[in-house]
Amino acid sequence: ALEQAEQILEAGNYEESLASNRKMEGDFQQMEELERVQLLKQRAYLLTKIGEKDSSVIYLREAIQLLQKDSLNQLPLYGRLMYDLAFSSISQNPGNPQIESYLEESQKIREEHDPENVGETQHLKANLFMKRGNFPGAIQIFETLIEQKENISKHLLARCHNDYGISLIFMRKHNEARASLIRAMELFEESYGTDEHPDMINGLSYLGYISGVVGKLYSGRKNC
Repeated sequence: ALEQAEQILEAGNYEESLASNRKMEGDFQQMEELERVQLLKQRAYLLTKIGEKDSSVIYLREAIQLLQKDSLNQLPLYGRLMYDLAFSSISQNPGNPQIESYLEESQKIREEHDPENVGETQHLKANLFMKRGNFPGAIQIFETLIEQKENISKHLLARCHNDYGISLIFMRKHNEARASLIRAMELFEESYGTDEHPDMINGLSYLGYISGVVGKLYSGRKNC
């Protein structure tokens, strides 16, 4: 049933996938612990997608409580759940002081048990800085991630260049921002529509947004 909900999710139908997920509620107590965690994780993701961020945070916390941290096989999932909780909490209220602890826990677990995804947690921390207006702090993290580009996916590198460019705009460094945004476009074109990131439609939409920002910079409009 979880696989069926995932297939519906891959088609981009969040409402239908959420309905499929909720149909499994009656079997919840008979599920293995890890299956229950995956069910709650999927539900939280879907609720975030349809804008119900408060409910998403509730289900993520329930999933984290269910997960046993002392099982090494589950630690990468625990690191992911802490990342998801930080992400939903930022969307809900970026001023929440607990977010830093969620990010620290995610990074600590990922550094030891899921090193391929440490950069994702660091990128989210930089996004939190952006939300709070700490653009110098965000820029420092983005620069570190870009320097370590061999250790992160091409899609995450594209997101880093994009957000780095936006942060530079707020710091009035328009030439550097333009160069970073152009690099982001190049990387998005390379990564979208591939196995690494198959969502070509959203990719093209995002490219249009970045192109608009770059166009404003080229035309000399500073307030973009």
